[in-house]
Parts: sequence; C-alpha cells; structure tokens
Amino acid sequence: MSKKTACIPASGAPGKPISVFTALCAAALFTLAFPNQWRQLPFCALFLPGAIYWLVHPERSLSQAAFYGWLPLALGAAGGLYWVSVPMHDFAGAPWVAGGAAALLLGSYVGLYGALFGLFCRLVRRNAHPLAAVFGAALAWGGLEWLRGWFMTGFPWLTLSSSLVPWPVFIQGASLFGAYGLSALYAFVSVCLAQGAAGTAIFSTATQVEKKAPENADGPTPQRTAGRRAPVLFSGRGPASLMLFAALALSVFFGIFSYGHSVLNRQKEIAPAWRQVKIGIIQGNLQQDVKWEPSWQNFTVRQYIWLSQQYVAAWTGGDDPAEREGTRSAPHAAENVPGQAAARDGYGGSSSSPEGGETGAVKDAAGPDLLIWPETAIPFYFQRDKLLAGPVRSFARAEGVPLLLGSPAYEMDQGKRKLYNRLVLVDKNGNDGGSYDKVHLVPFGEYIPLDLPIPFATEFLQGYFFTPGGSKSTIEITDFYDKNLKLHSVRNFDPAEARLILGPLICYEAIFPDLAQARVKEGANLLASVSNDAWFGHSPAAEQHLQQAAMRAVEQGRYLARSTNTGISALISDRGEILTRGLLFKPLQLSGIAVTNNRLTIYHELYFALIAAMASLPLLLAGYCAYRSRKG
Repeated sequence: MSKKTACIPASGAPGKPISVFTALCAAALFTLAFPNQWRQLPFCALFLPGAIYWLVHPERSLSQAAFYGWLPLALGAAGGLYWVSVPMHDFAGAPWVAGGAAALLLGSYVGLYGALFGLFCRLVRRNAHPLAAVFGAALAWGGLEWLRGWFMTGFPWLTLSSSLVPWPVFIQGASLFGAYGLSALYAFVSVCLAQGAAGTAIFSTATQVEKKAPENADGPTPQRTAGRRAPVLFSGRGPASLMLFAALALSVFFGIFSYGHSVLNRQKEIAPAWRQVKIGIIQGNLQQDVKWEPSWQNFTVRQYIWLSQQYVAAWTGGDDPAEREGTRSAPHAAENVPGQAAARDGYGGSSSSPEGGETGAVKDAAGPDLLIWPETAIPFYFQRDKLLAGPVRSFARAEGVPLLLGSPAYEMDQGKRKLYNRLVLVDKNGNDGGSYDKVHLVPFGEYIPLDLPIPFATEFLQGYFFTPGGSKSTIEITDFYDKNLKLHSVRNFDPAEARLILGPLICYEAIFPDLAQARVKEGANLLASVSNDAWFGHSPAAEQHLQQAAMRAVEQGRYLARSTNTGISALISDRGEILTRGLLFKPLQLSGIAVTNNRLTIYHELYFALIAAMASLPLLLAGYCAYRSRKG
C-alpha cells in the first residue's frame, strides 16, 4: 500500500451546535450574574471570559473568532441592559419594539469588545506559550473594560468585578488593582480553567496535529510532526496540564478571597469623633413625568422640606417618623393637588407624617452634620427663583444643618444660556456654600451627541440640553470644621482630619473610576453620589447602579453616601459594604455615620501604572505574536 499523509485532529474545534450552545449559555449566565428580575448569581459572570477563550480555537478564521467573542457578550449585555427600553416606552412614547431594539443595539456595541477579546485570544493561542496566552488574555480583558469605559465618552457598565459586590469579601482587591484590574484577575481564573480544559479529551479545542497514517494495522504509531512545543507541564494538553492550570487558577482565586477576608476581619479602628459625619439621606420619591411641571414645583419643595424636618427632629429628640409607619403624607398623597398641603414653622413643611417614611436616626442633640437631597431634587433654577428657594434656605437656617441638593443651573455666555446639572451646598446659615457642575453627561439623556436626529431622544431631555461642568470637583463643608473646632478645641488632633471635603458624583458619574479618582486627588475624604433613576421604573437598573457605586468606595477607600429620587439610596462603607439602604419608589429618610479618610489606597497611588500595564502589555504580546505569525 502506498504511503499517504493524513491530518488527524487531536480533538479539533468544537462543532457549530456546541459552539453556539456554549455561547448562549455564557450569555445567559452573564445576564444572571448582575441584578436582574429573577435572582442574582454573581459568580456566573466568571464563565464568560473562559468560554470565549475556549470557543476561539486557534484554527478558526478571523471572522469566526470575532463572532464567538461578540455573540455571548452582546447577548449577555443586552439581557442585563434591557431596562434601557423602559424610559423609551414610558417617557418618550416609543413602542416596546423600538425599546427592545435599543437594548439589542447597546448590547451589540458592548459585544464589540468581546469580538476584540476573541481576536486577541485566537492570535495568542496560535503563536504564544499557553501560559503567556493566559496571562495576556486576562490583561486584555481588563484593558478592554478600561477601553469601554473611555472610548466614545465611555460605558463601563456590567464590569466583571462589579457582579461580586453582593459578596464584599471578593471585591476588596479593588483597593489594590481597581475594578478593571480585579476583573483581569477574575478573567485569569476563568481563562486558566479554560486553557486546562482545552487540553482534555472531552473539552479540547487544541490545534490539529499532523500524523502519518500507518501502512497497515500493525504499523508504527503515528507520530507528531516536528515543531516547537511548550514544556509539557504547561503545554495546555493532558491531565497534568489541566491540574496545573486549575491549581494556578485556584491559587489566584484563593489569594483574592484571603485578602478580602483579612480586610473585612481586620480590627477596624474606632474613628475619633471629629472624623465621624452624621449624614441624613432624603429620598423624596417624586414622579418623573410630573416633577418638572411648574405646578408641582412648590409641592416638591414642601415634600423634601417635610421629610428633612422630620428627620432632623428624630436626631434631636423630636418625633421619629418611623414610629408612624404607614400613615399618609399630605404633600405626597397622589390625590392631593399641588399647593394644598399645610405649611409648618414658616418654611413650607407639612404637618402630617410621610407615607411609609423611614429613618434610622439616632437621637442626638447636636443634630446631623449634613443632609443630602437627590439629583435635580429642586426642579427649578435654585440660583434664580428666590420665592421657591427661600423656604429651602429658611429650613437650613432654622435647623442649623448644611444641605446638599441637586438643581439645574445656568450661566450666560455671549448671550447664550448654558445649562448645568448642579449640586449646590446650602450652609447652616442658608447661604450658598459651594457648588459642583456635572462633568460627564449622559448621552441622549442630557445631551444629543453631534446633534444627531435621533427619534425619541428629545423627549428624554424634557427641554434641558446640558453642558459639561468645569474643573472644580470638590465641595468643602466648612460648618463641619467649625463645629469640630468648637467641640474638640481642647483635644490634640490634626486639623486636616477635622475637615469634611465631599467628592460629588452625579448619577452616571458613579460608574467611572477615573472620576472618583479625580475627586480624591483633589482632596475628597467622603464621596457623595446623587442620582435620579426614576426613569427605569422597577427594573434592575437602580440595583446595578448602586453596585457600581460600591466599587468606587472600595477603589478609593472612602465612604459613599448616595441619595436618589426614587431609589436606591444608601450609605456604603469604604469596604463596599452597604450599611443601610432604602427601597424603590418609597419616600424615606436614611441615616448613618460615615467616617472621613485621608489615606490613599494602593490603587489610587498606582492608578496610571495599572491602566498602562493593562493597555500596553497585551498590545506588546499581540505585536510579538503577529511578528511570529508572519515569520511562519
């Protein structure tokens, strides 16, 4: 019999049915890993990077590699972001079909980064040592998350690490590596397991090995053709490599867990009184479709003043609204016409109790150090409308408490009015104590990029086309410092520790690590996040937003106070623990004690080096692999 050569696959690429099935499973698990309408299963997110790595067989074409990287992330992101259809339908009047198409379009955009990851994995699996491929893929995942958070103004929603916020022990590494770096570590765990599984008989997607067919049944065993081979232990083939890659993955995972466990179980120092900030968070629960109407402005002011008044009374020994759970609030009752609620104490509060109002205030004669109202809590120009702003200033003056509130604002520039989404501090004397204008606006929610003629987009804006703010990024509560000097003048303490400097994050800004980084760099020792998530109804959007904000607290080692219009308001510790939280669509007051902190995390100190490493090292490896591929 004549000799002939056959290319016999060691295992070959998985077929199309199993590939598509795996991609769909990865997409479903990714959706379930984040807050959803059913049950959040955080660790399911870790399946995705490994699934893509396993699916992208080295012998697949470029288009196949891109497709199997894009498909699971695109569908998984679309499932997790389906809530973008809610405001389109409820407030812009778009049909549900259009809203669903928008969710798919946004998911498809996120999926593009999965396509890049798939192409990278194909390149390194073909041309690099398996160990280098695994490390490179992990860094590439983190780098692509960073790129998604920067490119085209950025959209770093649904990051791998943020899925684990419900279990704080697994996110403490963010204080070392940031959210993107922690995602890279979890991607390393996932890809390690995939690389090990790729070398087994059942799961293998190893490259084909050319073998010579024997001349007869008694002929010699086919031999592998010559070529460069990785060392056996990390070759990516065989049970030994599977065990070693699994051990490597488990060691990294155990390292993340051990560090988190040590942080959470470390004896926490008792902060001195001058670093403890008594914060009141007010959630007014105003309907999004009416809050901007002029007839509701007076109603809105009274609602927030009433809730704040009752909250302060609870601190200082007055009636606690939580003791009257279930009673109705005259200004908030749906059937009341704006303007009919009774005034109280001369500044517009209602004399009835809040509907389901909640507070955890501890009675203290000194009262709270700060009250926080949500984004655009005041739906008018606070800087101009003295009639409506007057009761707010009178409230702060009468109670002697600083108040941070959201309001639209404007400045005139060459005869044109520029609008800003502003946070205003009203000091305890009722005067302006500082402000911050939102710098990172929401595309199609606060402005239309390039003035594109997008259907339904103008409905979202409700007549407000905002301008990004300037460079000022912190607000100091001087009343807090003055109070400390008065109460602790005999004690020996560092005056710098007695200051309260807020790092504001308005709505969408809480999902961007670089903005929290900038606030702390400017001296912020407490992060203050305000938002209005009423747009998204009872969808998981608010919970996803809250979990993103918790990552900023861990990264920077700062407490974060979050006040929202309809939820979810919360106080988050510097370890990402949600100390207290409210409910969706319920007027309430939350209270807690935050601790200021002037120390910097390792992540803060090494921020640019970490980003540079995740951006450059995968590119260098890709360049090396491309060069090696061209050389043949």
